[in-house]
Amino acid sequence: MPASLFDPYSNIAKFYDAITARFLAAPRRKTADLCRQFGAGRVLDAGCGTGKQCLELNLRGIDATGVDLSPAMLAVAGKLLSSRNVPLFQASCDNLPFKADEFDAVILSMVLHENANRADAILLEALRLAPLVFILEWKNPERNLDYLLQPAVHAVERLAGKSHYNSFKSFRRKGGAYGLCSGFAWAHEERFRGGSLILLALRRV
Repeated sequence: MPASLFDPYSNIAKFYDAITARFLAAPRRKTADLCRQFGAGRVLDAGCGTGKQCLELNLRGIDATGVDLSPAMLAVAGKLLSSRNVPLFQASCDNLPFKADEFDAVILSMVLHENANRADAILLEALRLAPLVFILEWKNPERNLDYLLQPAVHAVERLAGKSHYNSFKSFRRKGGAYGLCSGFAWAHEERFRGGSLILLALRRV
């Protein structure tokens, strides 16, 4: 059957970067820089989307691998990375086709809020593959300024469709990135975009 029947990104993959690349550029650069800072030479971008984060890693001499469930996203990533030595795989982030400790770090960028009902399983799978996991996610509002930005955040998530938005709301009810990661040890924390995004580095305990 056509991929569009199964792939929620089939209609927007070609335009995804035009919508999000500028917003996510700084966090992606910082994540790649932190991988070098922490000595992560082999890095898996789980939920790699259009491959932008893999490109940032590759430009820094890091051995990057990308995984995504969306065929449409992987098609875009394949074109972006065609001249780079970056292998790409199609798989679900809670059941990845790699051996334990095959990587030095795993990146989960804007993945958990899309899979709130499987977020715990995704985190555990990432920590099976590497002792260090970088998570870039929406942060639940805490300060007055945070609340000013929330209409824009909700508008973006609504555009992704009803199922996606319901997962986002469930993610928020679970405490967002802080709530999901509360049982893990953090090695780094940084905020972006007025505090609406948070980057966490989790260590296996």
